[in-house]
Amino acid sequence: MHSITKLILLTIIISFTACKSPTHEMTEEEKDTVKEAVLTIHNNTVEMAKQADLEKTFEAACNEYGAGYINNGVMYNDIESMKAFIKPSFDKIEKQEISFDDVRVSVVAQNAALLTAHGNFIATLKDGSQFGFPFAWTFVYVKLNDQWRVIHTHQSFEITPSS
Repeated sequence: MHSITKLILLTIIISFTACKSPTHEMTEEEKDTVKEAVLTIHNNTVEMAKQADLEKTFEAACNEYGAGYINNGVMYNDIESMKAFIKPSFDKIEKQEISFDDVRVSVVAQNAALLTAHGNFIATLKDGSQFGFPFAWTFVYVKLNDQWRVIHTHQSFEITPSS
């Protein structure tokens, strides 16, 4: 009986050890550092979108991991495909006003984070007309070669224009 008890205890210890994550628990300071880095890139991306600069808006995006990009229910295999699709619309925009009701950064690891946001945007076209929609976004950030990059986005815009 003594041998069986030892065997059971050893099995339990091995099971718990195998399930334990090999990475260390991040400190709040480490999480804050990741959040600040992600928010800096996000804020720069939004500023470039406000100026209707397509290339700079997607400057942090890359195709690493092949996750693809989703824009209003359509999945694109890479960032170039999505940019090519939205370029004709972006070319008509003079500027955009983008406001957020909520922006959240969830730190997954020292080299990975999710940003979720929702808010409203109003685009002013080069002809002076305007349109706007509520939106919801998810961005996946990964640190690659000491740089934070966006490897996936999911952007949804409400179909009915806001007034």
